[in-house]
Parts: sequence; structure tokens; C-alpha cells
Amino acid sequence: MWITGILAFYINICVFIPSYLHNNSRWFKYTCLTLLVITILSSIEFGLDYLLKLEPVFIRGRSPNTFVETIIIFGAIAFVKTIIVMPLSYLFQFIKDLIVYKKVSVFAEISLHILIIAMFYLLRIMEYPQWAPEKTPFLFLFKAVYSFILVTISLSFFYLNSFWFIPSFLTKGKYMLYFSSLILMIIGSVLLEWAIYSIPVFTPEQINVLTKTIVPSLAFKLLILLASFLYQFTKDWFKHENLRKKLESEKLLTELDLLKLQVHPHFLFNTLNNIYSQAMQEDSPKTVQSIARLSGLMRYMLEECNQDLVLVNRELEYIRDYISLQKLRIDQHNQIKADYKTDQSDTFLIAPMLLIPFIENAFKYGISNKFVSFIHMKIEVTDGKLLFSIQNPIHEHKNRQISTGLGLLNVGRRLTHLYPDNHKLSINDKDGIFNVNLTIKLSYGLHSNRR
Repeated sequence: MWITGILAFYINICVFIPSYLHNNSRWFKYTCLTLLVITILSSIEFGLDYLLKLEPVFIRGRSPNTFVETIIIFGAIAFVKTIIVMPLSYLFQFIKDLIVYKKVSVFAEISLHILIIAMFYLLRIMEYPQWAPEKTPFLFLFKAVYSFILVTISLSFFYLNSFWFIPSFLTKGKYMLYFSSLILMIIGSVLLEWAIYSIPVFTPEQINVLTKTIVPSLAFKLLILLASFLYQFTKDWFKHENLRKKLESEKLLTELDLLKLQVHPHFLFNTLNNIYSQAMQEDSPKTVQSIARLSGLMRYMLEECNQDLVLVNRELEYIRDYISLQKLRIDQHNQIKADYKTDQSDTFLIAPMLLIPFIENAFKYGISNKFVSFIHMKIEVTDGKLLFSIQNPIHEHKNRQISTGLGLLNVGRRLTHLYPDNHKLSINDKDGIFNVNLTIKLSYGLHSNRR
């Protein structure tokens, strides 16, 4: 009668797991309640079988006449039902979490592993040779120990590969070390299994039978190894999928913020054109030049910055215009020095708006109306690399270094994302001078790539 087993299955996945398992602090209460329910259901089934004079298959041929034997049989029923119902319910919840929620609670995953290991152990202890605990207790205890060792050897293919070999060797490109570790693990498992079966406790006939199972056992271990690949691949896929969705969500929020800032760009350009025409009529060449630069900055930000890559010389034009406009509000006693060595800037590409945050930071915190200030900037494109450096003093902001670095922190994250292994960034504050040094390995091309 497996109706009680089905009831235990649904009670576990519909009531206990959602109520207790997802809250790690209540795992002890969950375990006690689960065992209590399964025990009650098993006792009901045992009582019905006894009243109907039905005999469970796994105790057929025995006639329990004593109270102790009755309790042992009842315990066996509850135990068998537990090791069948619990793993199935955990497996169901595991798959459900993967499909529906794209995640699995850590406690649920650990519990699933423990239950699967227990099932492997029970299957192993029931294999040949079978020693009855009441007749040969020593041999049964010996089998319990060596079965545990054999299960550990088999499952080491899964856990060592998933949690050590793959992340430490395979994902880091250490292929020789990875395959050497697998070969050593295979050889070691065969030798250990052979050594266990050679213990004198076994009869020659048993040794002959057991040694013939080493090759099939090795094939089973290789299947476990394959399962570890699938397991790790699934975990990594869901992890990267969740990360991708998170990045997409952050990207949508960023684009929304940018959209809010782009207030009628055509209106702004038209207004700038009108002011430009008026300045031309009034014969104000400096004003005309400033308006033209501002218009170029806006056009670059609104139209060209939506590309993945832009030509380095276009980025440098933007920087030159930005610095020229900043000089309009700076007194003559402040020294602004910018050196450019960019003979190859028309043949290389760079992500837009990477350098400007460092320059904005320098003008914001390095220029003072009370003290003599300076900004020294150098940009050089050579051998396919862009070398950028900028220095400026920090006036009245010595206690605000964390806040001044907030925008630079975002730039650092962007560099890590766009140039993970192709950049080197150094930021430091020494003797009141803020220093930034950046090296980027550039992409080669003649045009930018549209998104």
C-alpha cells in the first residue's frame, strides 16, 4: 500500500519544504515534523496490513510473533518509506526551483546531496555478498565500513571534479594538470577497490566474483564523472543567466536615466544654432567658437556615444573641446597642460567616454580660485596602446577622497567589463597630488560598431 507514501511525498513538497526548508533557521523543526509524519503514515499502513493480514514483500517468509520483531518490522517499513519518499520529494523540489525560480536554496541542495549519498550507500550495502546482521554481525559491520569506503571512492569522481578540478584547473586552462588529476583518480580508485576485495575476510569464490565487478564499477564511475560535468555546467549556466538578467536590468535603468537627461535634443541644437547665428552677426569670434565646441560636445554625446566603439581621434576631439570650454571659467594663474602624441589615433578604436570622467574629476577637485592650481594631462597612442595620465592637486577636499572616487569606481568597473585583460589602471594620492595612470590595449579598425 503506497498511498501513504504518496501522501508523505505531497505533504513534504507542498507543506514542509515551502514552510520550513526555505528558512534555514527552522531546519531542525522541519526534520522532526517530516520524520513524525512519515512514522505516523507508516504506522497506519502497518496497522492496515496487519488487520487485512497482508504481508510486505520485503519480509515475506517471516512470521513476527514477538513484540520486538513487530517493532523491527515496523521500523523497517518506516525506514524504507523514508529513503524512497524523501529523495524523490527533494529531487522534485530541486527541479522545480531550477525551472520556476532559476535558483536553489543552499540547504535544499545540501540535503539533496546527503540523501542521494544515503541511497548510494544503501544500494551498495545490499549488493553481493550479503551477510545477515543477526547471524554474522562482524562481517555485516565490516561490509558496512567497506561499502562506505567504496561509495566515497565513487562519489569522489563527482565532488572532486565539480568542486576542485573544474574550477581550479579546467576553467583556468590548466588542461595537463586537470587530465593528470583525473587519470590519477581513476588509477587510485581501481587500486583501492582491488585492495579491499583482496582482504582475507572474503572467500576465494567471493574474491573471484567481486574482482570481476571492478571494470563495470569503473564504467559507473565514469558516468558519475559525466554527471559532474552536467551538474557544474547547469549551475554555471543558471549563475550566468541570473547575472545577465541583472546586468540587463541595470542597463535598462541606466538607459532610462540617460533618456531623462536627453530633453528634446533637436530643440537644444536648434537653439544653439540660433545663438551661433546671433553671435556671428554681432561679430563675437570667441563666442562663436565656444558655441561650436559646445554643439560638437552635445552631438558627440547624443549621437556617437550610443556606439560600442569610436575612433580614438573622435574621442580626443571631444576631450579637446571639453578642456577648451572648461578654460573659459578658469583664471589665468591656473595652469592647464595637455600633451597629445596620437599619430595612430585614426586607425584604432576605443569605447566612448572612458577618459572624460578622470578629466572631469581633475577640474572638479583640482582647480581652486584661492590657490594656484594645475592639471597636467598626457595622452599617447603607440604600439596599439593608449597611455593616459593626469595629475592635479586636491584643494579643500582631502577628507572627501571616497566621494571623489565614486565616479572613478564606476569607470573602473566599466574598464573591467570592456577590457578585462587589456587594461591597467593605477589611482593614488601622494603628497596632496592626485595621480591617474591608465593603459588600454586598443581595438584596430576604421569605423565604429553599432549596437
